[in-house]
This record gives sequence, structure tokens and C-alpha cells, in this order.
Amino acid sequence: MHSSSSTSLSSLTDCASTDDSIEVTKFPVSKNIPNIPDDNDSEISEGIVKEEAEEKECYNDNKLEENEDKMIEEPIGKRRISVPLIYQMNLNKNKDIHGTVTGPSDENFYPVKASEKLRKALNGLDTNDKAIIEVTVGHNNFQRQLIMNTYEDLYSRTLMDDLKNELGGFFLDTVLALFIPAHVYLATLLHQSLCNYKLNRAIAVEIACTRTTTQMKAIKNAYQTTFYNTLEQDIKVKVDGMFGAMLHLLLCSPRDEQINETDTSIEKHVDLIVKDSNGIGRISHNVALFEELFVGHSWRYIAVVIDNIDAKLGGNGHFIETQITYNRNIPSDIKNMLLTIVKISRNTQQYFAEKLHDALGGSKPDYRTLIRIIVSRSEIDLSNICYEYKKHYNNSLIFDIRKICRGEYYQLLISLLSENNP
Repeated sequence: MHSSSSTSLSSLTDCASTDDSIEVTKFPVSKNIPNIPDDNDSEISEGIVKEEAEEKECYNDNKLEENEDKMIEEPIGKRRISVPLIYQMNLNKNKDIHGTVTGPSDENFYPVKASEKLRKALNGLDTNDKAIIEVTVGHNNFQRQLIMNTYEDLYSRTLMDDLKNELGGFFLDTVLALFIPAHVYLATLLHQSLCNYKLNRAIAVEIACTRTTTQMKAIKNAYQTTFYNTLEQDIKVKVDGMFGAMLHLLLCSPRDEQINETDTSIEKHVDLIVKDSNGIGRISHNVALFEELFVGHSWRYIAVVIDNIDAKLGGNGHFIETQITYNRNIPSDIKNMLLTIVKISRNTQQYFAEKLHDALGGSKPDYRTLIRIIVSRSEIDLSNICYEYKKHYNNSLIFDIRKICRGEYYQLLISLLSENNP
């Protein structure tokens, strides 16, 4: 049996309201989708995610069924992997933005060998942490779903159950988070953020501001499948007031991903703030103005508007942030929302670097934030986040993590942060 060297934390987020057992229906790739563990529940409910109608266009279930046996018998390199659109959430079209985890190419992906390695690592008096890290970090999120299926086919056992039985602490939390399908993981974080008053609602804002319209559609579908309610309905019921109305707009409104920086509407939006002596403060009390400025536009467009406002009013590049921070008339939840919008529109990777620094630098390390960001950004832009961290805080992220993390948990995080991971 594995003994974690870190203080046990049986959750990534704190959500006492989550049911002990959430039944989930079938999804074409992953047979077993665990819920994110809660602080008050060490058992992780498992289920199967429902096949959604939209995915029929991008994933051929019949072909998958025909090839399931071949997945066990032959190297996957003998055929091409058809990655469902829903698992392409982590693909970044910007060649300068990339994560630290990619997984092997098709011809080098062997789910049988990976499953055998995991079984050997978990089946014994002592677990082989190094082997578990190598398999987990050495594959991307979609490949992990195939490995879970293969593991169950080979051994008639559920990988998630075996991991829970043999691992513990933050190491277990992180491994399980990596095996949960990305869209289900984010949907669960959203649900916990909305339903638990002890949890910072900023997580919901963060997800809304860092996912494209297509990605949010996948997350909303997973949300409804997993929690039997639509995201829109839960926001209206569980988050009230001005903040709730603004959050609903951010999470549920489509966003134009393109920008024409010569667009005359840029000047119009700049003037809405510049020509009003209390323009910035008025945003927090006017949903229509909030929508006009921040909803439906690309993040690059919003950044251009903000930069132009700064240039006209402050000139130092931080005028808006300063005005939002020190304006006593802006409610704290809306203040944090506006600051998140400003920071993410300008530099998403710098925003996450700052969140990681805050998580590591407090009197008590925030392990939930550490796990959430490293796991959810590992295939997207974690390499760039590490760069921004070193640029702004002088020390590398790995160096600062070493101060608070130990043992197999530390080794797993270091592997995730390294571009030369197993």
C-alpha cells in the first residue's frame, strides 16, 4: 500500500454539496469518469459519461467498437488515431504557445504496454511511483482515456479504483485529475465553484475567460450530462445579483474569436469609459455596459480597448487595474471579475503565473490552485506560464515548488512542468 509523504488532501476543490455518488452515462471513449474528490469525501464517485449528439459528427462509434479488439492486439501505430473533436480542447493553434505534455505520436503509442506498466506498478507490496508518473505524464488526456479502457479490458479491473487503493494524498489527487477527461474536469470545477459558497467563485470566472466558445460548448454539455442540470439554470439559481448576471453572460454567451483592430467600435467602447468621470466604477453597476464592453468580443479586441483607455487616462499601462483595485464602490466579487478580465485579455500566461505565485507564496500553500492550474494548462500553455513565472518572480516555478512539496507528489509536478517529461 502506498503511503503519501504529503499531508493528505482528498480534494482538488472544496465542495461539500456534491453528492456522494454521481451517476454518469456513457461517453464513447472513457468508460470510467471519476468525479473530482471533495474535501469531505475521500471516495471518488465514478461513472460513464453520456454520448452527446454533437459528437456524432466527429466520432464514429461503430468504428471504435470494431477496433476495440485490435487496440489490445496490435500497436496503435498501425492505424491512425481519430481524436474526437471534444478531446481537441487542448490543441493550440498559436505555435508560440504550447504546453509541456504532448504524448507520443500515433506510431509510438502503445496502450497495452502502458496498461501493463501501470498494473505492474500498482500490483505489489510497494507501488512504483516512478512508473506511474512516466505513464501518466507521458501521455495526453485523450490517450489516457484509451489506456483506462485497455487496462479494464486486459485485467477486468478499473484503473481508477486501483489508483485510489494504492495511492494517497496530493499525489493521488493530481493523478486522478490528469485521468479525468478535460471537459469533464472543467465542468466539475465549475459545478463546485457555483454550488459551494466556501469555494472562490473566481474559478468560474477564470474558466469563462480562458476557454473558447467551442470549448465552453463541450464543457456545458459535460456539465449537463454529469449534474443533470444546465449550466445556465445553475447560474441563475445559485449565483444571484449583479455578479450572477455578469457571470451568466461570460459563461453562456458566444465570443467572436477574430478581431479587426481598425474597427470603429473600438473607439466607441473606449469613449464609453474615457468620457465618463466614473466610467470604470459604472461598469460594476451596469450589466448592459458590462455586456457592451466584455461580452461577445475576442480577448485580443478587449485588450486593445483596455490599452487605449489606459493610454488616454493613465499612460502607465496599469491605470484600469489601479482604478478597479482601489474603487470602494465596486463589490469585491465584481472587482475580482473585472481584474481577471483585464489581466487575461492582456496576457493569459502571466495571469496564471501570478495565480501560481500567490498559491505558493501565502502563509499556507494553496494546493488546490496549484493542481488545478498545472493539470488544466499542461497541454495548452504551461511552458509559457513557466516562462512568465521566471520572468516576473526571478525564481523558476520548479524552484519555488520544491520549497513546499516533497516525495512522489513533487516528482509528479516536476515531470508535468518539464518539457522533457517521460
